[in-house]
Amino acid sequence: MLLNIDRARKIMAERRLDALVASSQENITYSTGYVSWTIDTFCDLEVYGVIPREGPVAIIIPVDAVDHLAERPIDASVVYTYGTFATIWEPDVPRTGSEANLIAIREKAKHHSSGMTALAHALDDLHVGAAIGIDERGMSPAKWRTLVNALTGRQISEASEDFRQIRMVKTEDEVDRMRFVARAVEQAMLICFQRIDVGVTEAELEMTFRQAVIARGILPWHFDTTGGTRGSASFPASDYRLKVGDVIR
Repeated sequence: MLLNIDRARKIMAERRLDALVASSQENITYSTGYVSWTIDTFCDLEVYGVIPREGPVAIIIPVDAVDHLAERPIDASVVYTYGTFATIWEPDVPRTGSEANLIAIREKAKHHSSGMTALAHALDDLHVGAAIGIDERGMSPAKWRTLVNALTGRQISEASEDFRQIRMVKTEDEVDRMRFVARAVEQAMLICFQRIDVGVTEAELEMTFRQAVIARGILPWHFDTTGGTRGSASFPASDYRLKVGDVIR
């Protein structure tokens, strides 16, 4: 579990908060264990992680994201869904693996019409008090105002700084993941270095690195390597072919 739950509840007690709500990609992953490219790609997508001062952690996700949970279990133990997504299955046909997980999660999840409605119900179901800290980094000012208005009867405050304070002290799971990623990236870099030769393009080096990282169980994100005079900056990898004497950044 990435979440340092004891530290989170200590900070909530100090701030006199009854719950914290994550809304930004990094804090949702930290709070619930949920990782999905959709959070980063669709800016208006509503995903929330709820950490009550007492009780289980909950997650609010679109119903079409349940497929992801069926393949990759998360840390949050209570799931709320919203929206529409048609799924048809024959009740008498046996299901196994991910399909069985998908059906079980959808049947158990508490479903609502919208993300904000689901969040409001989650706070009620978890018997959370009135003082709620919400991670404002994951939403626009307009969305923030809409959310505050939707959570009537509650005292809402900004909480991205609270999440930053919580995450300053790492859990063992966090440290293990950082070690794992650092080793994988280092090994991929060494493989990339071995690929360097006259005539090899920057784009080929990028492909080599990404393939090596994926082979080690890591989803690659940012990459830049430049050669020659291009090495003075972080240009995107291009079809520039390396020459004798080039400095590679």
